[in-house]
Amino acid sequence: MSLHRITFKYFLSDSSTPDLSKIIGIFHNWIQQKKIEGLMIDVADYRHVPEGPGVMLIGHDFDYALDLADGRPGLGYTRKRTSGSHLDCDLGDNLRAALRGALIGCQLLEDEPDGSMAFRTDEAVISIPDRLHAANRESTLNELREPITAVLEPLYNPATVRVERDDGDERRPLTLKITAEGGADLNVLLDRLGR
Repeated sequence: MSLHRITFKYFLSDSSTPDLSKIIGIFHNWIQQKKIEGLMIDVADYRHVPEGPGVMLIGHDFDYALDLADGRPGLGYTRKRTSGSHLDCDLGDNLRAALRGALIGCQLLEDEPDGSMAFRTDEAVISIPDRLHAANRESTLNELREPITAVLEPLYNPATVRVERDDGDERRPLTLKITAEGGADLNVLLDRLGR
């Protein structure tokens, strides 16, 4: 299976809603200071949408969103395209790239001078917003389970990594809940992933 549109989301340790107006400024700084590799285009404000995307940093190949979906604030990284034809890209490489993007974004937010944000690494969500190639079915999860665990197991204790379908509504994109006991520090995870 070849998928290039993949979202990884890590949740904030504190489940209260962060100050999203501050996130707007932080994302603008990322653009101005070129803190993220790749073309960053603009910041979009969706604070008016209940449990919506919150604040987004729009890029050419990726988007970041400090979102409030399902009442659980977190940082999502969506890999939108690859540099070449996505048909030739390895799923494992695309998963690693999306995971790396999410971890880097979380680390940058944790490193902000006020130190007000921290992320849980023992739980994440992967969404595949491509219902044509990854229908929200158990059979799709069965097909994706091995490549996903192959990417995650080197980062965590392999015996504790769990991948489960989060929502059985086939009209929605495939969303997978990832859990792993004893999540590690973001720097450790990035080192294990191979910065």
